Amino acid sequence: MSIAAIIPSIVMLGEAYGLQIHAEIVARLPNRGHTNVGQIYSTLERLTRDGILEQARETADGLPLYRLTENGKTGAREWLHGGRFAPTTTWDDFVDVLFMAATHPDVDWALLESRIPRLSLDNVVQAHPVELTVGGIGGKSGESSFTGREQQLLINSTFVSACTTLMASVAQARANGSLYSRGLNHDRPKRGRRPATPAKPVESAV
Repeated sequence: MSIAAIIPSIVMLGEAYGLQIHAEIVARLPNRGHTNVGQIYSTLERLTRDGILEQARETADGLPLYRLTENGKTGAREWLHGGRFAPTTTWDDFVDVLFMAATHPDVDWALLESRIPRLSLDNVVQAHPVELTVGGIGGKSGESSFTGREQQLLINSTFVSACTTLMASVAQARANGSLYSRGLNHDRPKRGRRPATPAKPVESAV
């Protein structure tokens, strides 16, 4: 997952322009404060090209406003409810979904919670018991009593436990009002650098 997965969930809230989307991401996601504005614009172009977004209209001062296509709506809702959770999900990916969902008015929290098990390797182990079997640490296969397979399972189990704990904390924050769902902020963020005003020519002394 990436910024390309996050942007459609913002546009679910309504038509939005680039800097507005950037401001929402920074405000809602504690791990995305470093997001570059240029990355937002290049991703908007790609999502439009891929049929996820389309340009709806322009603001009074000429900024393009984006909205979701039908395909975009389906994908954004699925992402927002943990539909892409898998054992390969990273911590940042999980935090993106969790905090976006916690501040989003169109979320079924129970559905999101029910998809936490998708993060676990348990189902993979049952379906593909051989594929996870790899050699031991620092030696030939079978030389270590703590195999690579066991490492993967331990790391994944710890990860799922951490995700479950964080989700419980976020749910509590929602319950006490320190985290709350909200729509788009329509306060205009500062725009990018404006073209420099040409300097007035200096009149030569006569």
